[in-house]
This record gives sequence, C-alpha cells and structure tokens, in this order.
Amino acid sequence: NIINVGRLEKVKGQDLLLKAFKAADLPKAHLYIAGSGSQEENLKKLAQDLALTDQVTFTGFLTQEKLGQLYRKMDLAVLSSYSESFPLVLLEAADNLVPLLSTDVGGAKELIPEGKGWVVPVKDEKALAEQLKAIAAWPKEELAALAQAEKTYASQHFSLKRQLADVLAGYQACLQGEKA
Repeated sequence: NIINVGRLEKVKGQDLLLKAFKAADLPKAHLYIAGSGSQEENLKKLAQDLALTDQVTFTGFLTQEKLGQLYRKMDLAVLSSYSESFPLVLLEAADNLVPLLSTDVGGAKELIPEGKGWVVPVKDEKALAEQLKAIAAWPKEELAALAQAEKTYASQHFSLKRQLADVLAGYQACLQGEKA
C-alpha cells in the first residue's frame, strides 16, 4: 500500500506519480491519493486512461484522525512534488512509521539522508518507477526497520524540542557576542 498526501495541484506531481506507478507495473500494489484540489478530476481521468482505477483510490480530504488510520495501513509514503520548501508531509509519514520516497525538493535530502529512505530527481518518471519497483521487492520487516530509523532520525533532527534548542543556542551565541 502506497500513500501520497497533499493538495491535488499541479505542483504536487500526482500526475507523475500515477504515470510512474503504471510504469512500475505492480499488480499487487494499491495507491492511495489523499487530498483535494483543482486537479482532482484530471487525476481521476488520468488514472482511468492509464487503466489504474482498480489500483488507485482517491480519498479526498481526510481529518488527521482518518489520515492516521490510513497511514497505519501503508507500506510507503511518496512525495512526488515538483517544488516544495520543506515538505512537512514527510515528517508526518515518518512519525507514522511509513518509509519515505520523495522527489528531490525542498529539504527532502535533509529529512531523508542516504540509507534512510529514497530520493529521486524531480520530474523523473523513470527513476520514480524504478524506485517504486525496487521498494516493492523489499521484505516488509526491512521496510518496518527503515521506517523506525526514519522516525528516530526525524525526531532527533526535526522535533519541536530540537528546534527550541537551536533557537536557544542562537540567542546564547548572540548574547555571548554582545558581551565580547
């Protein structure tokens, strides 16, 4: 089970994900696209044109509770965006113990360092398809272990506690500079 969470807008690249999903040819896989937006009907038509209607579910907007329930059933979270600043949806997926695959946008490589998930070039349908296919071959136990490592990494580097410590350190450095 693969999930993509985000607004259904061109910049989020769900069209790329649908095409890559088709190219990966994963008959036992199911893709859930959670969100709503101006591209919803276009994406549903694309899924139909690609003969993926039995393998793709458009959930529409979900509450945090419903999204949390869905995350618990997922084996992979995919961010297929063409542009992002810092993709918080990756932190959300990591917190829910779902392994991460992202296009190389915003801070994706900061959040998914080498060996703790996968990052592919932006707009590269072939690379995304190949990575989806490779991940599908991973044993579930290894994906679960990777998801735990991602969650640990994210909580150590991107938690509110870490942000507060960084802000305090910045203030301390400023105060030290003033005393000199």
